Amino acid sequence: MPDQKFKTADDADLAAVQELQRLTGIDAEGEPVWADS
Repeated sequence: MPDQKFKTADDADLAAVQELQRLTGIDAEGEPVWADS
């Protein structure tokens, strides 16, 4: 996602929602824990 460009803010929001749905938690160091795709 960092290198993606979106036509609208809504498109960016939808992509962010999909990415955040992979977030399963935060580890002891405060780093995000992502589910494998």
